Amino acid sequence: MAKKRLREKTDLRRPTGNRRERSRILVVTEGEQTELQYFKGLCRFLRATGVSVTGVDVKTEGRDPLSVVNRARRETRNEKLVGARDGFNAVWCVVDVDDHETLPEAVELAQRMKFNVAVSNPCFEMWLLFHFEACTRYTTRSELRAKLRKFGVDGKSIPSGFPYKDAPLASKRAPRFDGAVPENPGSGVHALSDYLHAGVRES
Repeated sequence: MAKKRLREKTDLRRPTGNRRERSRILVVTEGEQTELQYFKGLCRFLRATGVSVTGVDVKTEGRDPLSVVNRARRETRNEKLVGARDGFNAVWCVVDVDDHETLPEAVELAQRMKFNVAVSNPCFEMWLLFHFEACTRYTTRSELRAKLRKFGVDGKSIPSGFPYKDAPLASKRAPRFDGAVPENPGSGVHALSDYLHAGVRES
């Protein structure tokens, strides 16, 4: 049953609603450093290139996928319907596969709450690698770190010269998949990246 739930499709399309309302996006990440730095850096880059990215709140919850989704619930005050007048127009939970036993439950809960889930396999760093090169073979975390070191990404910090401009290329390199959880190697962060690149409008 859990495996079936993992493969259920998650709606990653940009939500539709009243465009006159200010758009707000909540991004809750499992990682407390790398993901936070990445999304803040990406938003800065997009603003500098003329893309209107406003109202993006990035929160961290450094535990496991279920904790991330529960944090998103708290941040949205348990409102099931995303897009309320004073609420968030979209909620994204960014998590890893790793060996987390709570992933199936987290995906199921996120779907019930109408949250988007961006899962990376094995971890978020796979999305970073796609900025530099394609990857089509099964990759462990240690192999992934070694690959990133070749491009100057070492440890948990995003270097100042990270190529955010190549996020659209990373999106093309990320394999598409059915359901919420990609095979290794893979990352659903491409959907969130595409969403941000489309621009967030405010009145």
